[in-house]
Amino acid sequence: MNNFFKKVRQIYGDMSLQSKFTLALMVTVTVPVLMIGIFFYNRLYDMVVSYTIRQEQDASAKTSPMIDEIVQEVTDTYDEIASLPFFQTLFHQPVNTTMSSQAASGDAKDFQAQIQEITKSDLITGVRIYVDLPNEHSPLFQSSTTEDIFAPVNSIRGTYWHGIFQGSHVTELYAPSFYLGTQEQENYGDMAYIRSISLYFHGKSYPAYAAVYYSCKPLKDILSQNLSLDGSVSYIINERDALVASSNEALSGIYWLSYESIAESVMSSNNFIERNILDNKIYAGFYRISQPGWFMVTVLPSDPLIHQSTSLMMQYVLFYVIFMVLALVLANMLAHSITNRLSSVITQMGQVRKGSLLPMASPVYHDEVGDLIDTYNFMTRKMDKLIADQGKAAEDLRIAEFNSLQAQINPHFLYNTMDMINWLAQQGRNSEVIDAVQNLSRFYKLTLSRRQSISTIAQEEEHVSIYVHLQNMRFHDGISFVSDIPDELMEYPIPKLTLQPVIENAILHGILETDRKTGTIVLTGWMEEEDIILLISDDGVGIPPEKLANILTGTDTSSSGGSHIAIYNTHRRLQILYGPQYGLTYSSEPGQGTEVQIRLPAQKEYQSPFVHNSERHGEDSLLSLAMVSSSGNYPSSLSVTPEALLEYSQKMTKDLYSNNIRNLHQIFRELPRNESFYILTHEVSSDFPNHTHDYFELSYLSSGSVINVIDGKEIYMEAGDLVMMNRKAVHSLRFQQANTLLINFCLKEDFFDRTLRTFYEDQNLISDFFHEHTQSNRNYIFFSLGHSLHAQSLLTSVIQEYADNDFRLSFALESYFLLLFTYLSGAEEFSYYGIDSRTHQMLQYILTHSLDHSQEEIAAHFRLSPEELNQHLKKRTGRSFYSFVQEIRLDKAVKLLPKPELNIYQIAEECGYKNIKEFSEDFRKKFHISPTEYRKQFM
Repeated sequence: MNNFFKKVRQIYGDMSLQSKFTLALMVTVTVPVLMIGIFFYNRLYDMVVSYTIRQEQDASAKTSPMIDEIVQEVTDTYDEIASLPFFQTLFHQPVNTTMSSQAASGDAKDFQAQIQEITKSDLITGVRIYVDLPNEHSPLFQSSTTEDIFAPVNSIRGTYWHGIFQGSHVTELYAPSFYLGTQEQENYGDMAYIRSISLYFHGKSYPAYAAVYYSCKPLKDILSQNLSLDGSVSYIINERDALVASSNEALSGIYWLSYESIAESVMSSNNFIERNILDNKIYAGFYRISQPGWFMVTVLPSDPLIHQSTSLMMQYVLFYVIFMVLALVLANMLAHSITNRLSSVITQMGQVRKGSLLPMASPVYHDEVGDLIDTYNFMTRKMDKLIADQGKAAEDLRIAEFNSLQAQINPHFLYNTMDMINWLAQQGRNSEVIDAVQNLSRFYKLTLSRRQSISTIAQEEEHVSIYVHLQNMRFHDGISFVSDIPDELMEYPIPKLTLQPVIENAILHGILETDRKTGTIVLTGWMEEEDIILLISDDGVGIPPEKLANILTGTDTSSSGGSHIAIYNTHRRLQILYGPQYGLTYSSEPGQGTEVQIRLPAQKEYQSPFVHNSERHGEDSLLSLAMVSSSGNYPSSLSVTPEALLEYSQKMTKDLYSNNIRNLHQIFRELPRNESFYILTHEVSSDFPNHTHDYFELSYLSSGSVINVIDGKEIYMEAGDLVMMNRKAVHSLRFQQANTLLINFCLKEDFFDRTLRTFYEDQNLISDFFHEHTQSNRNYIFFSLGHSLHAQSLLTSVIQEYADNDFRLSFALESYFLLLFTYLSGAEEFSYYGIDSRTHQMLQYILTHSLDHSQEEIAAHFRLSPEELNQHLKKRTGRSFYSFVQEIRLDKAVKLLPKPELNIYQIAEECGYKNIKEFSEDFRKKFHISPTEYRKQFM
């Protein structure tokens, strides 16, 4: 067996690169496809069922509000009729005049005209009021004004719905077709909403019924549109086990489920359930139509699902065969394109062995092989020049030796310190060993903890303090170190290891070379115009004039035989970083001591004079915030991918907090009880019951979606939305989807007693809310912040600072909150209502249709004018229609800009912009970079 595998490896090793590439690509392509096919073969039916059920669930969720709207329109029609003066006169007040005079009144004529106008709609087909009056008052039924509206009760006696009113105490009834009499169905409509009313005529009460007839066809059309599978049926059943409407009455009779069994299923599950009816497996799902108390039932038989899964498998096999053929052709073409050019490179490099340095023709394609050819050409062109510059190479070698000598400084110090620790351990001086190890650990942590070479003066001061302490442990506390740097200089940047070589030089070649072996080092500093001056002085042996002139040249040696290469390297590094006017300046008097001045530019952030930084566009600049980490690192690259650009506005993900802030139920008991501020996370994996808080709560949805029910109002929240709730708010959560993370900022009233007092006492949107009084008397305010890079940055800073500060309040945290509240108080995009079900549907429709439909067309879809649509969005979200469309356009633009086959004009047009100027202005306004500048990094 071993020989067999060796032979196979040998055969594969001897194959040409083209054959290897083709074989590798074919294996890479076919094996996963085969594995997926085998793995999913037995699961395909379950996948089809799950997918179809999910489709039906989504369709039902959209269908139910449409049915609710129809029912609401019918009940609104009755309310409109009931509010008419003639109706009010007859049924809401005692009538003491004759029916003839009532029927001939002006109100009766107006009533007739308004009823005729109401029945012109597509839905309402008729209105009839049945009154049980004696025959002598028949003018109400015979007058030309009222005969088409009023009728005696005798005309509907014997109908099913009349029997229901007679046999029970119901006051209203949603009557399906078979509840109505034949005459009603033929003349008025096949469904009706009926209300029981009374007529007080001459001191006596007469029963009456107001019936609003409407067509069943809209309900049937909606139910039919709800179905995506042949053989399925959708129907509506009422509380009396009567069929209200059906997409197919024959199938609904076959797959009939009783109202009682449906109600039990709804109580136990809100998903589709599996049943057997007539030895046929079906999947039934239910959706409640709340106002009339109906249930919408959707039944999916299993046979069409099986046929669908079989068809899908055949499509998969066909697709796989086609894919295999294409993969084989493409793999062979790709392998040939690579190996053919590699062969030419190998041939040309073979000529180099013979001394020929001729370059190759420039490559047509600039992939890895093209880059290899370019590199070879560059190498051949520069080879002669490199040989001629051999002297320069020798100089570079000397610089490398200097850097090597500098690298030996820290190991030398480490060896000596470890020897000292070993000696202390042998002496049994454990406390001193612990102290030495801890300080040594901290010393190298400050040196090595950050990849960048820039530190702060405060960290460098701590670094040399530890260094002096460790040296004192070796030299019996003979060195006194005094640091007197002003606090305002501590946070300025400085190259790492700037102070330590100077201090080390002062100790080893200054103080320790005196007879007493003791002395003092003083570190101080000050601002001088736009520069920082750091002064290090010692009272050591000093430096003779002849040596002082050479100490910064790198050629001097100390009296003990060591070189000052570390000093020279420090001086040169400062000059390279900042310019020739900066660096070290030595002054010394033999026998008295030495002073070293270090001059640095006073920059809050490190900026090299040899690198031109791009212009900043405000504190929420994409490059400055998205690419610089919270630990203070500087970006290694200014390249921004489309994914990074789009995900930046939603970068607050579960991973950011999972290591710092745990789930609400896990950490709440561990939090410090005396704090006035908490941040808690809550993974919404199920419904959360009604509750209140004794603090103000800012609920920020980091990912997923959820329905936040506040004071009985449903608010649909997507990632990036923020809801502020006061202490009066009663709210609950309804589960929508997995991986939903809600972040709660919990603010007690005493949170405002310190830094935020001035803000709290001011009059603005947010401070008024925290005083628990708003213009709308609502207990919450809704903000849609997903599109605001600045708001996302502030929220990220609040959470990161809280985690870094061990879940406690800090001055920096209060500062971030002051910035956040200031931003929110000036924001125009807020709402006292939030996104309800209808608005959520609108936003989903806008998301999928805004690039190919006008605002007028989208508004018409919801039976609104463009102005009404915009007003509705502003009321519910605080944002305009254009704000949502602009966000969708720019998200698409970010994905298209890296594609070289499209120019800027084509991208602007495809994203719905009329001209390139408008596109550029919107892009720069959001991302603070022009489309052209952003695109250059991909070219």
